[in-house]
Amino acid sequence: MDKALSRVPHRDVSPRTLHYRYEIDGLRALAVVAVIVNHLHMQWLPNGHLGVDMFFVISGFVITQSLFTHRHQSLTDFYVSFIARRMRRLAPALLTCFITASIMIWLLVPDRRDSLQTGLFAVFGLSNLFLYLQHVDYFTPSRDLNVFLHTWSLGVEEQFYLLFPAIFWLSSANDRSRLFTRVIGAICLASLAANIGMSRHDPQAAFYLMPFRFWELGAGVLLFVAIKNRHPSGPTTFASRMLPVLAFVTLLVALWVPTAYPALSQCLVVGLTMILIHTIAHNPLALACFSHRSIVYIGAISYPLYLWHWVVLSLSRWLSLDEGGTALQLILILALSIFTYQYIEKPLRNSALLRPNSRAISACVLGSLICAISVAQLRHAGNLFGVSSASERLAGAPGFLPLVGSGLAFDPTCVVDGKSRPLRDDTFDLCTTSPARAGGQTIWAMGDSHAGHLQALLVSLHNKTGLGTHLIETPGTAFPMSPGTVLEARRRIYQMIDERLGPGDIVLLGRLFLDRTGDGVLNDLPQWSTEMVEFARRLADRKVNLVVMGPPPMFQFNTLLACKLVDEHSTCDVDRLPLAKRVAFVQGKLAASARESSNIFLFETFERLCPPSASACSPFKNGQAIFRDRDHLNSAGSEMLTDDFLQFLVTNRLLPNGP
Repeated sequence: MDKALSRVPHRDVSPRTLHYRYEIDGLRALAVVAVIVNHLHMQWLPNGHLGVDMFFVISGFVITQSLFTHRHQSLTDFYVSFIARRMRRLAPALLTCFITASIMIWLLVPDRRDSLQTGLFAVFGLSNLFLYLQHVDYFTPSRDLNVFLHTWSLGVEEQFYLLFPAIFWLSSANDRSRLFTRVIGAICLASLAANIGMSRHDPQAAFYLMPFRFWELGAGVLLFVAIKNRHPSGPTTFASRMLPVLAFVTLLVALWVPTAYPALSQCLVVGLTMILIHTIAHNPLALACFSHRSIVYIGAISYPLYLWHWVVLSLSRWLSLDEGGTALQLILILALSIFTYQYIEKPLRNSALLRPNSRAISACVLGSLICAISVAQLRHAGNLFGVSSASERLAGAPGFLPLVGSGLAFDPTCVVDGKSRPLRDDTFDLCTTSPARAGGQTIWAMGDSHAGHLQALLVSLHNKTGLGTHLIETPGTAFPMSPGTVLEARRRIYQMIDERLGPGDIVLLGRLFLDRTGDGVLNDLPQWSTEMVEFARRLADRKVNLVVMGPPPMFQFNTLLACKLVDEHSTCDVDRLPLAKRVAFVQGKLAASARESSNIFLFETFERLCPPSASACSPFKNGQAIFRDRDHLNSAGSEMLTDDFLQFLVTNRLLPNGP
C-alpha cells in the first residue's frame, strides 16, 4: 500500500481541501472511456453512455468548488468572472472542433443539413434544445450520422452554468450555506421527480433538457457542500477503505449490464460516482490508481476527447470506414485530442490576451459568431467532390406523396403521435379519400410507421381503381394496440373509422414485426396475433375483410446516403437467407392466425421486394432507392407494390366488381 501511495503526487488529499484533486481527473478518464467504448461498439459496454451522467456529477462538484473561492465578490463581478472562466475553458476547443468538422462535412458528407444545423446551435450551447425540437431519438441507429449529436450534453452543462451561479451567490453569500443546501436540494428533488415522470410521457425531454438533468449536476453540488461542512474524521476504517472498491466494481457492472429501467441505472451511476468522489482518498491503492499520471492525463484531455471521438466515429460511418477500423479511429481521436489540448485549449485558457474577463467574453462571443456565420454558408454550398449530386440519386423518391385533394404533406398532416403531432379536428377528413363512386369500397389502413410507408401504394390504388382510402400513421403504436399501450388519439381514430365501415370495405394493418436491435422478431407477436384474430371476427360480422401486410426486408445501414452503388449491387445489401428465415417465422405465425378466421388475408411483401432468385436483398432497384431508411419504403418502393397488391385483391375476391 505504501509503495502504491508513493506514486501519487504530493498534495493534501483530505476531502475538505479546495485544492486540485488528481483522482477527480481519474474519474473523468473513466467516464470518457466508458462513453467512447459504448459509441465504438455498443455491445462492448451497453450502458457506457451513462459516462455522461458521471460527467454531470463531477462538473457539479468541481464548479461548486470553484465558486466557493470567489463568492465574496459582488454579484456582477462574481457572475462575469465565472462566465469568462467557462468560456476560456470551453470555447477554444469547441470552436476548433466545430470549424474543422464542418469543413470535413462539407467535403465528404452528402446530406450535411442535420449535422451543420446541430453544430450551429452547439456553438451557442443550444444543441440539446434543437435536437429535442427535431424529435431526434439519441438511441436510434440514424443518430450515428449526425456529426454534432454529442454536443447535447454541452448544451445541458452550459445552460446550467448560466443559471447556477446566480442561485449560488444569492443563497450562499454571507456564509448562508444552510439556505443554499436547502434551495439546491429542493430543486434537485423536483428535477429528479420530473425526470422520472417525463421518462414515461416524453423521454426525449427527460434526456435532452437541462431542467430534467439538473439533479445530476446538483448531486455533485450537494456532495461538495456536504464534504466541505463535515467535521474532520478520524482514521479510516477497513469498511471505509473498502467502500470505493465496492463502488467501483458496482459502477462497472452498472455500465455493463443492460436494464429495462434506465432511470434506475441513472440514479445508481450518479450515486456511485458521488461515493467514489468522496471515498477514493480513503483507499491508498484506489487513490494511487485514479491518480496515476497516465490516467490523470486522459482525464485532463477528456473534454477534447469527448468532442473529437464522436466526430471521428460519425464521419467514419458516413464514409463506411467504421468496420474493422477501430485502431485507426482511436489513434486519430487521441491525436486530435492531444493536439487540441496542448496547442489550443491550454495556451488560450492561460493566455494573457484573454485574461481580462470582458475581453475573454467578447473574444469568445465574436469567435463563435464568425465561425457560425462562416459555417452557415456551407449548408447550401456545393462541395469539391460533387457528392451532393450523387446523394440525390441515392435518396431517390421522396418518402411520401402529397395528399390527394389538399396537396398537403403526409407528415405531419396524417402522422399522429399525441405529442408534437396531435390529432386535430380536420385530420381524419384530410387523411381520408372518398371512393370515386357513391357506395364504393374503401381501404382503411391503420398501424405504426409500417402502415405509414404504404401511403404511395394507397394513392396509386385510388388513382387506378377509384377505391376510397384512409391512412393515419401512429408512430410506434400498432393496431390493435398492445396491452398497456395508451394512445387516446389511436382509439378515437378507430372510433371514427368504425362509424364509417361498410360491407365490402377492407381494413389494412401494417406494423413493425422484426426486432431492429437483434436478429429475431418482436416478442409481442403472439399477443398481437390473438388480438388481431378477435378484431377480424368482429369485422366479419359486418362483412368487412382484414388484410395484414407482411414484413419487408430490414437493412443495417444508418442512412441510405452512406450506401455506395457497385454495378448491380450496393454496399448496403444484406444476405437474403438469414433475413428470409426471420420473415418466414413471422409469416408462419400470421398465416396460422389467418386460418382462424375466413376474412383474414396475408399480403407478403418480402418476396416481392427481395425475390427468391436473389442472394442478397437490396434497398435499390435498377440503381434507384426504393427504401427511405433501413426498413421503410419510400414512395417509389411503396408504389411499386401496386400491381401485385391489386392482383392479390382480385385473386382473393376482395374487389367484387374488379379493378
